[in-house]
Parts: sequence; C-alpha cells; structure tokens
Amino acid sequence: ICKGLFISNNGTMKKKIHTFFALLMGLVMTTGCIKENLEDCDNVTIYFQYLADGDEDVLSKYISKIDLYVFDENECLVGKRTYESNELKDPKTVHSFRLSYGKQYRVVAVGNAFENTEVVNLEANDLYKIYIQSAAYGRAETVSGYDENYVGGKSIIMPEEEGMMLHDTVTLRSAHINLDMRITGDGLVSPSKDGQQPYEVYIENSKPQINMLNYVNTEADCIYQPELVYDEEEKCYHTDYAALYRLDNRGEIDNNTCSHILIVKNKLTGIDYSF
Repeated sequence: ICKGLFISNNGTMKKKIHTFFALLMGLVMTTGCIKENLEDCDNVTIYFQYLADGDEDVLSKYISKIDLYVFDENECLVGKRTYESNELKDPKTVHSFRLSYGKQYRVVAVGNAFENTEVVNLEANDLYKIYIQSAAYGRAETVSGYDENYVGGKSIIMPEEEGMMLHDTVTLRSAHINLDMRITGDGLVSPSKDGQQPYEVYIENSKPQINMLNYVNTEADCIYQPELVYDEEEKCYHTDYAALYRLDNRGEIDNNTCSHILIVKNKLTGIDYSF
C-alpha cells in the first residue's frame, strides 16, 4: 500500500460544535469547519445511491455494507473505510473524513463484500488490475458462492481553500446476476431419506473476478457449483440464492465474457449432461 492519508471518523467534539452554532445562529454549517486549527477538520463526505433500473434510490433495500476505497491521482490506495447498514439507511449519519486540499482522488465503493468476497492486488496502482473476486478463487478449483456485489466510482477534486467541505454522491451499479436454475421432468429422483441428493450442477468457465471499474476479468476462469434445494411441492431441484458475476462488459456480451458450460451430474447413473 502506498504511503498516504489515513481516513478516520470525525470526533464527537466537532458534532457538538456544529450543533451549538446551528442553534445559536439558526444556520446549518455544511460548507466549513469551525475550529482554530483546521488540520484536524474533516473536509469530505461521500453519499451513496443505487437506482436499480429506475429513478428511485433503493440502496438500503439491496445493499447493507459498503467499503469505500480512496485512490490518489496515480491510482495508489491512500485509505479505506467501511459503512455499515445503519449509516446507509440514514444519509444524515454518514461520517466525513479528511483528504488533502487541492488534490484529485478516485473513490470506489464496493457493496456487500461479505465472507464470499475479497479485494486483491491493491498495490497494482491500476484500477483495471485491482480485482473484486470470489473469496474461494485461488484456493480451490471449485467456487461454491458469490456475494451479490455492487460497484461504483467517480473522480473528485478537493477544493483549494482550507476549511471548505466537499459533498459528493457515488452511484453504485450491479456487478452480478442472480441465477435461478431448475431440474424437473419425468423420472426425477427425490433425495434419499438421509437427505442425499442424486444430482449436482456445475458451471464451467465462470468468471470469478471483476475489477474496480466493474469490468469482468476475461482471463480468469473457475468452476462454480451452486447449491441445489429440493422442492417437495413443485417436485423439482432448484438453486438457492445463487449469483454469478456479470456476463457482459458494459452491455457487450461475447465468448470472452460468456462462454459458460452447464453440467448436470446424475450420481446414480454416472451420466453427465452438458449444455
């Protein structure tokens, strides 16, 4: 990690000072910091939104955690902070942090990076080569899960004048697709009494990585094995909360981004079906 600034939460004293002046003067102090020593003042607040396919912000419905990465003009990582669900539900609780005045930065928000997600190659100094990936990739040939990730970023330029506050909003976009796969038909065998299932599903040529710009890494492949659940009422097997990284790069789908092979294994007969 390059040497740089460290992002920290603002202290409670600043909140009290702001509240006091707002009550005393009837003003909302949102553009400056009221302190004799401005070096300790936060000077940037980043808000987030997710519009899905419409015009309404539905971020809190789909995203419950955001990791914000801050890069300098050379795409060197200078800081990171995490926003939990309580902050994302109420924008008024989003905390500010401090960056150098007059400098340009790139901020990248990664949504829902839970136990199935990791960010690698942060020292690359190149957003195209910093990857968000399945946590199992690189440790096993088969990947069993993906989080429903969202990614968004933008460049910001800090004001020149000491004491000024920058407010900006990052719009996140989906980095994944949800997958609903079903096995049904005549001759389908239900699970055994001990719960053992006779079928397994694999997806070859699955793409386990996207970069900080939300592009699929077409040079990486893995085998994805989603979990199957048996539905007694419908008499079928189906995937349960399955997801894949996107099958396109900004709307363009070709063999580089989507060359997936679906394999269904019948463990009772030893016969595999591939599509």
